[in-house]
Amino acid sequence: MNQPSQDQIFANMTNGPTWIRLVYMVIYGIILHLAGMLMWILCSVQFIFTLLFGQDNENIRKMCATITQYIQEALTFVSYNGDAKPFPFCDNTQAKTEESTNSTTHTAADSDIIDGSIEEPETAAEEGAKQPSTGTSESEQDNTDSRP
Repeated sequence: MNQPSQDQIFANMTNGPTWIRLVYMVIYGIILHLAGMLMWILCSVQFIFTLLFGQDNENIRKMCATITQYIQEALTFVSYNGDAKPFPFCDNTQAKTEESTNSTTHTAADSDIIDGSIEEPETAAEEGAKQPSTGTSESEQDNTDSRP
């Protein structure tokens, strides 16, 4: 890498967008700290919920997944791995583009986790394909299945 000249260093030091990014980075640093504390609280509540009821709370799990995604987006911006600013400083077109991109991705929150292994949720078509065709309707099958 070439040594920058003093003029180049001065130009870099007086570059307005770089200093504005620093302000955003400090704000996101504070938000990330708060989000991290919130995650520890939610994880603790989830653990207590599991101890008391024997299973995790789906709403807490979804909230944790959302916060995890936000933390990842903020860290991507702060670490210069991306220029897209996450909420609350993103513009609407950027948020809509990311939303459409994220809607096609599959996360562990979309799967059922049983005994440490991830089982994909079945669609109605897959469930229908697994059931043998007996020539009876579903309501008739339900009635025949309930016989002793």
